[in-house]
Amino acid sequence: MIENNLVKKIVQGIKSGKKTPLNDRSIMHPEREWFSSVLLGLVFLVAGGYWSLSVYLQFSSVDLETVVIESEAAVYRDSLVEAALFEINRREQAYNSLKGAAVFAPPPLEVIAADPAPSEEDRSTPTVLDVDDLEFTF
Repeated sequence: MIENNLVKKIVQGIKSGKKTPLNDRSIMHPEREWFSSVLLGLVFLVAGGYWSLSVYLQFSSVDLETVVIESEAAVYRDSLVEAALFEINRREQAYNSLKGAAVFAPPPLEVIAADPAPSEEDRSTPTVLDVDDLEFTF
């Protein structure tokens, strides 16, 4: 929407014969924006490089040969080992007995039709078998 002040400015410009800019471009400074974005990019580049160098130096200074891991010697208790072996054998036997019971499956069914060889006339028409005509064997 055109404001009243803008219309007055346009009319005054036409009367005076001067060409006045209609838009104030003082907010836009392309050179300043370009230099600030380049400067900001350089700041990020330097900060990233510093961080990468500090992490590299932190992890590259680790000497693996000087690191000594002290661990306690394992105590062998015969009674605990025997109890653990007994429990493992008991669980294995229980698992094998359950596995043997679960593997049992009934044999597949055999379907035998009452009339195995249809005549020539029956072959031309579709055959519909009745459930009562079928025999199942196990």
